[in-house]
Amino acid sequence: MALHKLDKSQWWQFCNRVSQGLEGQPMDIEIASPDEGVQPDARWLPAADLTCNPGEGVLDIVRENVGNLTFRPRELYIDCRERGLESLCILDQDNLWHIVLLRDPLMLPPLSCAETHCAVNAPVPSPSMARSLR
Repeated sequence: MALHKLDKSQWWQFCNRVSQGLEGQPMDIEIASPDEGVQPDARWLPAADLTCNPGEGVLDIVRENVGNLTFRPRELYIDCRERGLESLCILDQDNLWHIVLLRDPLMLPPLSCAETHCAVNAPVPSPSMARSLR
């Protein structure tokens, strides 16, 4: 697993890069909490956009024909491998993990994940771990 924590100063740039290829990409969203385990939130709905407003501390996932999911993240982690971006893990203000899985890895434009100067080995519930909790 190649999970990397993005520094808050990188969120806006990262969201802009991801939004360039996200439209129509099916995504699965799960919520993980210590009390309730992993719960599905949205199953394979097509995405339209990913936006970030660092000034307000808001990250939005816009879904086609369904509406927005708005998060107030404390931390943002990405799982980026050779095939591309596979998932995002968002830790929100209520200490809930929102795990966003992409059905098909998303190849990001020019900058590689290694060039985002991410911190590695963060304690994030991985998608495979989330599935094993069910």
